[in-house]
Amino acid sequence: MRQIGLAAGTALLIVVWELAVQAIILAVGWQPGELALYASDKVGFALLLALALTIARHWRTSGFMGPLAISRWWLLWPIWFDAAVPLTQGLAEDSPRYLAGWAAVSLAVGFGEEGLFRGVLMPQLGLDRPRRAIIVSSVLFGAIHLAGLLSPIDSRLVLAQAASVVGLGLILGAVRIRTRSLWPCMIVHAVLDFCGIASGGGVVEAMQYSDEALFSMLGAGAVAFAWGSLLCWRLPPSSAFTRPATA
Repeated sequence: MRQIGLAAGTALLIVVWELAVQAIILAVGWQPGELALYASDKVGFALLLALALTIARHWRTSGFMGPLAISRWWLLWPIWFDAAVPLTQGLAEDSPRYLAGWAAVSLAVGFGEEGLFRGVLMPQLGLDRPRRAIIVSSVLFGAIHLAGLLSPIDSRLVLAQAASVVGLGLILGAVRIRTRSLWPCMIVHAVLDFCGIASGGGVVEAMQYSDEALFSMLGAGAVAFAWGSLLCWRLPPSSAFTRPATA
């Protein structure tokens, strides 16, 4: 229980950071556009995490020194599929500056969230108990997304997203264990976010409520949960994948 409590406290750091960013913006009277707001938030958190990992010398134990493990990327197929679907509608805007900006934000989110949940929290929970580490980190991953209730996004979509990403967390956690690497998780996470944002015209626009969007999100979450549960079930009870791999 102590490990779970410590992991929950660590997960809350991302909420504390976002509240701090909002407080600073209000204090200085800045009125950023959506891209500038998300860039300051997500890129800032990624830099903070990188600094913390450097000070603590935890880059290797967090999985950053692992291989790309491209041969295992097929295990992430539900996430690749979710990323590809929005692109069937094309891009909302094709200017290089727009795409580069959201690409940078997406990379920062992939680094920050995977670095925290799969890189820091899972070792905290114990990679020698892989199923527990995956499940607890996935539930915390979903819970953190409830912070979206403070945003202008429809609460029904926020709740659906929070439930759906638990399934994504199971897949990402299982791949983290199997590959002893964070790179596949960071890459697919960044691609998923970028495709959704670029095709939707921004975060808020991409999260506009409709019954179709709600049921699509819940359906994708159910598929991810089923596949992630299968991957977790097929892990050995005491994983042999506890030593960080070298690049």
